[in-house]
Amino acid sequence: MRRPPSTAVLACCCLLVLATVPFPVSAHSNHLTATSQVSAEGSVVVESVFASQPAHLVVHADDGGELGEALGSTRLAARGMQRNVEVAVDDDAWRDWGENRTVWVALHATDGDGKYDADDPVFTLFDEPVAERIAVGKGEAALVTGRGYLGQSTASSALSVGRATLPEDGLLVVRDDETDAVVGTRALPAGTHEDVTVDLNASYVASQSGSFTVRTQLYRDDGDGTLGDADRPILAGEVPVQTVLPVTVAESGANGTDSGANTPTPPSINTPDETAAGGDSSPTAGESSPTAGTPSAAAQNGSTDSGGVGPGFGVVAALTALVALVPLVWFGSRNRR
Repeated sequence: MRRPPSTAVLACCCLLVLATVPFPVSAHSNHLTATSQVSAEGSVVVESVFASQPAHLVVHADDGGELGEALGSTRLAARGMQRNVEVAVDDDAWRDWGENRTVWVALHATDGDGKYDADDPVFTLFDEPVAERIAVGKGEAALVTGRGYLGQSTASSALSVGRATLPEDGLLVVRDDETDAVVGTRALPAGTHEDVTVDLNASYVASQSGSFTVRTQLYRDDGDGTLGDADRPILAGEVPVQTVLPVTVAESGANGTDSGANTPTPPSINTPDETAAGGDSSPTAGESSPTAGTPSAAAQNGSTDSGGVGPGFGVVAALTALVALVPLVWFGSRNRR
């Protein structure tokens, strides 16, 4: 009796087939992450954004769970990964903001005229707009950002937070994303702090295998510099000011943040030399699978797939596609929160 081919053989065959098929060089690479925050001067900070070509970051009103009218935009003239990008809200919209408002931040293609137009299509990832829905309060600035959707690797108990802005002396509190247990804290004075390190509970990190996910939150401190029952989270409306950070346990000596995008080395977040300037190019359409938690593409006049700027071939492309699946699955789960 003839036995069916093994899983390994089938996998190898799939790789060989993939190696002969043209892939967009930066297929499904366009993405962004944003967190709920409080703004003092009418700007919304986007935690991280990757654009495979010049694009626009646009703040939209929330229209019943879909992208509504544009409230402000900024142009991304350079391709690549960027962190902590500010988008200014239009003066009229900010004047009528109220204490808190739910909005969308979306990544749009550009037609090359240097300004955002209502008919500039939103990029898509798995047939869903590249967008995040967040709460933005109006008041003294409060914000915490991580390292973007691919997170960081660490060989120690140190966790790196991209930026923390507190309206008064407070605490940066780290919780396990599944159990909600506090696994690290650090007292911070009022103001903005870049690249903040928080020491996590060593036994907690040692108990993790491979990777884990934490949430970093801002708390108001009662003055003793430690987390207690009297300390309360800082909110944007009714939503905690926080961010989600995926963490990979690395071998000793490999501590740091991954860099790049859609390469066999996991891409994490922006360094200045990773962002290359480039001219406008037309988006390439493609097919992808639906992902929950983002608004309907019908909310826009059009959309353009995150497939990139030209064809690529070979085993590297096949491996790239496989490697890219892992963070994208996490990214989809993030959007469903």
